[in-house]
Amino acid sequence: QKIKNNIAYSYAKAPVILLSS
Repeated sequence: QKIKNNIAYSYAKAPVILLSS
């Protein structure tokens, strides 16, 4: 379940990184 949570966190962070670029 930790890995699943990590993936969800990465997906949540992705849009922020794209907007920051």
